[in-house]
Amino acid sequence: MNVLTARMRPILAVITLGLGLGSHAAAEATADPAAVAPAATANHIHCEIFTLTDGRSLSGFYDSDKQAINIVSETSGKPLGSMNVAATDIVSRKPLDITIVAPKPRGSDGQWLDNYTLALASAHATNRPILIAFTGSDWCFWCKKLHKEVFSTEVFRAWAAQHVILLLADFPRQTQQPNALIEQNRHLEGVYAITGYPTVLLVDGDGTKLATSGYNSLDAKGWIADLSHQTKLWQ
Repeated sequence: MNVLTARMRPILAVITLGLGLGSHAAAEATADPAAVAPAATANHIHCEIFTLTDGRSLSGFYDSDKQAINIVSETSGKPLGSMNVAATDIVSRKPLDITIVAPKPRGSDGQWLDNYTLALASAHATNRPILIAFTGSDWCFWCKKLHKEVFSTEVFRAWAAQHVILLLADFPRQTQQPNALIEQNRHLEGVYAITGYPTVLLVDGDGTKLATSGYNSLDAKGWIADLSHQTKLWQ
């Protein structure tokens, strides 16, 4: 843990069916995830698709002791609850293999975060640097130009989604912010000795500065090239 991470921790500590059946089955479904015990290997869940006497199909696992189907989503494998179903109400059953797609770490999809702790965690999870934009979103003329000409473009968004974790350290004058966010941003401003806006830093997962930028009249492609020239990360 580096000094920046240690100093930020106390600051950022301030900052989760009803299905009806015919006469042979109960009509109540429960949303108890504990009732679901999927058979899983790596990124797959192995379950079944059950066709019932009323023509409907359910995906999940059959508990013969409780005579219930533990229902899961066919697309994600997420538990959806359990439903009492007698064995005689099951017309057919066939295997179903669900591939689980792990969610991307927050901030790794080209969207801006405002929480340093989350940005740091995503940086470690993806082995990417953090791009911190120090800005005054509602008063700084050059900040607005940088946002319009670079950050809001599809070129930048596509690049960011593949290469960096985005963190916005905003210092607005008309927009009220939570005290914890104000304190976090001021602390980051002090740690990196920011003296003007916009200032854009590229830092690694330990908070070490790798590159510096700001508004330089370049379009998105040129701006990215200028930033990349300062580091060997993408060469």
